[in-house]
Amino acid sequence: MKNEKGFTIIELIVVIALLAVLAGVFGINMIRTLNNNKDFEDENFINTIKAAADVYVMTYPDKISSLTEGNWVDIDIADISNAGFLNFDLKDPTTGETITEISDGARKKVRIKKGADGLLTIIYPVE
Repeated sequence: MKNEKGFTIIELIVVIALLAVLAGVFGINMIRTLNNNKDFEDENFINTIKAAADVYVMTYPDKISSLTEGNWVDIDIADISNAGFLNFDLKDPTTGETITEISDGARKKVRIKKGADGLLTIIYPVE
């Protein structure tokens, strides 16, 4: 009768394999969660700008008074911020720039378009 102490090599390999599988599953779920979080941040950022633009247009209807069906008007993000509807420190989660910074030599804008039903559509980002 042998007096065995410790683990066999097969038992160690099985335990290491199980740990590797668990680490892989955990890693994949963590990456998926981080990606979902980033998508949520981007969507929240865009919705914040659209909501501020909507309030800006309601407060200053003269900015879109010449707007006819199918046409659009661009409004500077800086104008919306200066009116107090957006925080100057709001950062784009994609680029890390503050919302009022000039990127690529052009000011960031919100595009407002009037539909056939008379409702306004707010578009951001403007490409």
